[in-house]
Amino acid sequence: MSQPLLHKERLMPEAPELKTKRRLIDYIKNHQWTHQITFRYPDYQDTKHMVDDGKELIKWLGRLYPGQPFFWQPRAMIIPKSKELILNAPTEKNFVLMPYWICFMAIELASEEVYDSMPKKICSRIEVVTRRFTPYIRYRTIEAINHQKLYDFEKALGVKLNNYYYKNLKHFDKIRCNNASESLASAPVPQKIPRPFE
Repeated sequence: MSQPLLHKERLMPEAPELKTKRRLIDYIKNHQWTHQITFRYPDYQDTKHMVDDGKELIKWLGRLYPGQPFFWQPRAMIIPKSKELILNAPTEKNFVLMPYWICFMAIELASEEVYDSMPKKICSRIEVVTRRFTPYIRYRTIEAINHQKLYDFEKALGVKLNNYYYKNLKHFDKIRCNNASESLASAPVPQKIPRPFE
């Protein structure tokens, strides 16, 4: 009688959050991203534009560099109000939940280059930070995905967002890790991921 029970356990569906985490890790771990850009809001009142800005940013960068792959994540950071880093922060809480966008890429762009070509209406309200995506940062990114809950933007901010997006998917293969020395560990390529903004 034990064998059928074991067989049923093997066929149990993967939990949605675990599946999303696995796909996130697959894409970050198994592709040779070299740099990342963070797009964040200094003014809390501007976070209401996050969804529309994200849609525009994903299109803009993909069209600017059509031969390059881009992997995007919406994120959120808890910032204590005592640090006074955010303008127009809500007064009813001791902390501010600040959403932002992060983009992984295989090309190097200076902040000045990003500002010069970014849509002007977005440029006026977003701060840009660029940096190398080092093995240590990649390790910390994957550890955070493994051990933290996924962002629930609908619950926290009242907006619907996928946990990640991509652009120029057909070019992902050219930065695919080919051996163990290029990747932290082997993992299958995800077959289904959220649709990009088109």
